[in-house]
Amino acid sequence: MQSINQKYASAVYEKVNNACRGVDVPEGFTLQEYSAMAKRIPVLVHHAGLLQALTYVKSRGNISENFLLDQFAAVLGTPIEQLLEDCREQDFQRYRLLTHRAKIALTWFARFAQSGPDVPPENIQTEEGG
Repeated sequence: MQSINQKYASAVYEKVNNACRGVDVPEGFTLQEYSAMAKRIPVLVHHAGLLQALTYVKSRGNISENFLLDQFAAVLGTPIEQLLEDCREQDFQRYRLLTHRAKIALTWFARFAQSGPDVPPENIQTEEGG
């Protein structure tokens, strides 16, 4: 059975790998903007909170950054608009769980965006040791 870290690492690897290769990216997409936000968004979530960080990135209207949000939401299993609604509507305990899972996924986006998709996720160590 895969841990949540392993599950997200695998899903994010596929998303970042496709973005790096230009697979199914929107017109106007730039890998530089995508990668820059992928590296920055975990810090935004940590400092401002999940809802505030996602709303900020979405409000910027950047095609590459919004594509990243769509990919991130897909890894969590929901469209971005539903994810934002869930952030607003959930009780505090569920919001914290959602934030915890989001941080795990976003950390993988940052790692793969920084290192590139050259290393398959099964060769990357997680906190659980594999």
